[in-house]
Amino acid sequence: MFYKEAELNPNPSVINSTFINLIKTAEGLEEVVDNTETYLRLKLREEGFFRKILPPRLITPAELDRAVEHRSPMKIIDIEPDAPAAVTIDFRGGVPTKYVGADRYAVTFYTISSVEHQYREPELLTYKAPITAILKDILDKEIQAAEDRNFIKACDEAVQISGNIVNSSNTMPVFTRDDFVDILDKMTEKKLVVDVVLMPLSMFYHILKWDFAELGSELLKEVVIDGYKYNTLLGKKFVTTNKYEIIGQKNAYAFTEPKFLGHAFLLDQDVKFQLITEYDLIKFKMWENIGAGIGNANAVVKLTLS
Repeated sequence: MFYKEAELNPNPSVINSTFINLIKTAEGLEEVVDNTETYLRLKLREEGFFRKILPPRLITPAELDRAVEHRSPMKIIDIEPDAPAAVTIDFRGGVPTKYVGADRYAVTFYTISSVEHQYREPELLTYKAPITAILKDILDKEIQAAEDRNFIKACDEAVQISGNIVNSSNTMPVFTRDDFVDILDKMTEKKLVVDVVLMPLSMFYHILKWDFAELGSELLKEVVIDGYKYNTLLGKKFVTTNKYEIIGQKNAYAFTEPKFLGHAFLLDQDVKFQLITEYDLIKFKMWENIGAGIGNANAVVKLTLS
């Protein structure tokens, strides 16, 4: 009901008053929580670059393993004996842990949580944005950023182990076809194939300057007439981001298919949402239990422009 009402009435004050009226009853509160969880899961999967490169899989508590050193849930993953190293992602923001030369590695689960947000009922009625937009903003800034930031930390650790680093003589944000080929070559040296390239938007936009020799006649004609409208280039998928504070403006990363790269898991469900009302005070927060790791350090290549 809440989201149908929101679609019919795009006015933020109508959406927010509907939200408030629903949460005043136990049935309405349950409906809002259920619908909001669906909304959050859809949005989280659409945004943030970590999940586009290493999509998480839902697992149940029965699939977990236990550790001797700590009480955090974990999952043991078998890898090929000749793998150079595995890097687990520490979503608390710490230094990733390396497991060098082992035929298995442990993915530890962490809780990523938003802060608890509080609003008074009259405040929501005066907001110029619908409550759904407020929730989306919280999600973007607090949960997705944590996933992306710690994923990049693990990628930087992986390339230090493998030596898969390409230093370009081109000045940021100039990205040439030669840079692209160098990335592909570096991955090929490890007998792997690039599947997806992650780069800042400013670098990706420079591809629009590529000429006939770099794009080819047919693709160049389409770019000139319609602009570049694909998420693939020369058969490779591209993921772009404006999170320069995380990836930087000089760096691009290339990855294999997920099955050669690593693992990501979500425990029980995706994002969890809890809403509590106390008189006219509305409190809510979101969290997830996530574990991930790069099982093969060779499966990441980093390009840095000068």
